[in-house]
Amino acid sequence: MTFWYTARATFDKRNQEKGKTWDSYIAWYALPHLKEMISLDTLLNPLLVEPDYKNPNDWNFIVSYDRWLTGFFTTIDYVLKRTEQTTFNLLAVVQEPEERCETITLDDFEFVGYDILDKSYDISSLNNCTGLNSSLEQADFNQSGLISYYERAFTIRKEFLEQNKGEHTDCYVIAIWRHKTIGRG
Repeated sequence: MTFWYTARATFDKRNQEKGKTWDSYIAWYALPHLKEMISLDTLLNPLLVEPDYKNPNDWNFIVSYDRWLTGFFTTIDYVLKRTEQTTFNLLAVVQEPEERCETITLDDFEFVGYDILDKSYDISSLNNCTGLNSSLEQADFNQSGLISYYERAFTIRKEFLEQNKGEHTDCYVIAIWRHKTIGRG
């Protein structure tokens, strides 16, 4: 399993002043049980890593996949070096995991769930596309706005593609772990 890393802005009740209010998001998506959104969606949880794309050495750490810059990086050290925020989500991710990740333990990280990210790596079809047909229900979302179970995440992803036409339906399932202490403020 190949792990990649990223730092994303937090999105929870503390984000009321940033133009995207937590209360309006919760009402719009009808997910009153959410405590925090831990998503790979760049609108909800913006990327905080600032690579120097002109520096050839930085390309040793930038993950590009199928012509897209992913917003993921090969090492934690690179992510921390390039992140200026003090409060953020330091995430370890696996794209298209081939086994259940709920029971995989990473030192100093906790598994938080599966996101379903479009193939341009910027929109979470799970967290930012309310009009997609599927069997997805409110109860499928955990307190972080993610899917907790491997099989369910892949079923929902398949339904997004088969039952919808248009943008953000051809997606990757991405398993996410969050660091327990770094970035927690």
